[in-house]
Amino acid sequence: MSTFSLRPHAGEAGSVNHLAVTFLVAEHINHGILLSKNTSLQYLYYLKQIGLALSPLSNNKLFLDYNKNPFPSFFKRGLNVSLSTDDPLQFHYTKEPLVEEFCVAAQVWKLSSCDMCEIARNSVLQSGFEYPFKKHFLGDSYFEHPKPQGNNIELTNVPMIRSMYRYETLCGEFKFLRDAGEMMNMLSDLSSPHSPVSNRLRSAVMGNNGSSDEKKEKEKKLLVTTSRRYFEDAARGDGDGKMDDQGCVIRCNACLLQ
Repeated sequence: MSTFSLRPHAGEAGSVNHLAVTFLVAEHINHGILLSKNTSLQYLYYLKQIGLALSPLSNNKLFLDYNKNPFPSFFKRGLNVSLSTDDPLQFHYTKEPLVEEFCVAAQVWKLSSCDMCEIARNSVLQSGFEYPFKKHFLGDSYFEHPKPQGNNIELTNVPMIRSMYRYETLCGEFKFLRDAGEMMNMLSDLSSPHSPVSNRLRSAVMGNNGSSDEKKEKEKKLLVTTSRRYFEDAARGDGDGKMDDQGCVIRCNACLLQ
């Protein structure tokens, strides 16, 4: 654990590029409402679970109406968000400004008790409290977050099914990215001279502005027919296992287009 933990104010106003810099260097940030204008950065913050401490009452006074604040959409999408205060002497009216933030958010955005507990847990996770304090509030295994094992329901009051849903959704996104990366690698391999129909396949899958629609359709039919015939023969044990000059060396969804 580093000596210093960087938690800058970013994404409240100014350029969205500030959020790109804090993504690289910060553990958590304060505000971050401008992520709603850049879905790519928002997705990166979600994948890395970088903490966002939003202050809707402060934003309401300075930059963004309360009912337009992206906090509820961030929370539903699974970003690591919490509620915080910002200049409480200026923007709040009670002696408990943080409680004020939670109460107003719960009333305006119809947050359930489960939602409130999850947001409160996120606040402790994002905080700079030392290990003994976080252990006291969240349990011995809090550092395993976002895994379900990191949630002690007796201390956090966050249902295990909510914790499991968040973790499975996050893992699903990483799996999607891995599968997409493998598909892109496969398509890039089709440009290799080892694949005799690489150019024809790429033309059918990716499109070719220099070909007519009729020619594209003929190319696609040829790929489907040749690939299907080869794999049917291979399944029956016919043939020598080699392809003619029209064949495809890879069986994938791309070359079995209907």
